[in-house]
Amino acid sequence: MRLGKAELDSTHGAAGDGDDRQGNEASRGDAAGLFYNRGGRVVANEVSEITRREISDYLTASETDWAGRFTDDDFLARLYDLTKMPSGDSRFKNAAGDIWQHRVNNSDWDSDWVFHDSRFNLLHASDEEFLRFLCESVHPVVRPSAEAAQTIVDAYNERLAEDGWELAEARKISGKPVFAARKRGERVTVFAEPTGWQKVDRQLGLCG
Repeated sequence: MRLGKAELDSTHGAAGDGDDRQGNEASRGDAAGLFYNRGGRVVANEVSEITRREISDYLTASETDWAGRFTDDDFLARLYDLTKMPSGDSRFKNAAGDIWQHRVNNSDWDSDWVFHDSRFNLLHASDEEFLRFLCESVHPVVRPSAEAAQTIVDAYNERLAEDGWELAEARKISGKPVFAARKRGERVTVFAEPTGWQKVDRQLGLCG
């Protein structure tokens, strides 16, 4: 039996201010999803909740797996330290365990669960965090087919355009494009690495 969005939110619970997320202070969206607070700063997000939900809906309707060739837990481990994030399942001590259980072993969560899980907060997290997630979903290590990646990028950009953002090719790895986020008409935005731990597959220090 698959859990619905409300059940997922209830099961996982809200991540507290003390959670060690991405090695930094956790991003916290306000009730309207307009702002995030990091290091005491409140900054307005430009990528709206409407756009984020449209992207989630696109992935679901097109049956596009946001984790690409990876399982959900392995994909998310490229962006987050899952071993330091809480589990919503008492049988497991951290997020790595319960994601594996419910998406790999049992597969009883909906495919769009990550957008509605309060630990990742993708509908309300900072633009940087949300855009990094999108870039990672089309990274050539995650999605080997450049054609498939471009199709997804085009779909993302169609929706991001309303908020003045887009994904653009930043460079190539083994002849395949690596995408990064930028304001439309501006240079590629280079994001700092989200965590301090070593990643096996990460080859670039920008959005993927």
